[in-house]
Amino acid sequence: MSLVVTPFYAGLLGLYFFYLSVQVVKQRRLNRVSIGAGKSRELERAIRVQGNFSEYTPLTLLLVAFAEILGAPDWSIHAMALILIAGRLMHAYGLGQEPDNFKFRSWGMYFTAAVLIAAALASIGLALQAMLT
Repeated sequence: MSLVVTPFYAGLLGLYFFYLSVQVVKQRRLNRVSIGAGKSRELERAIRVQGNFSEYTPLTLLLVAFAEILGAPDWSIHAMALILIAGRLMHAYGLGQEPDNFKFRSWGMYFTAAVLIAAALASIGLALQAMLT
């Protein structure tokens, strides 16, 4: 199987990660902090938004890509990727607010976790199927 759907969504998420990185740089410049967050809550939030994204997105995308390579239907790959994007946007918005918008933050993590679990199970199931045939 080829990998054609996941790279499109990975590209979109890559651009969003760059945006989050720029937000950290802006806060660092505004607060004149080169390492850590200093005493800036805004910088600390920007760092955690970017950090959380970088903690969950790569593995989840990798699992979606494995599912695609192993033959999962295109509609399921699109669905998982769109839900992942929605989850990452919602989480970043919720965590980025002062104070936290727990509704967006929580739903963002639920969406992300759902895709992580679905892609992991799809990868396991499809890999087992391929190994047994």
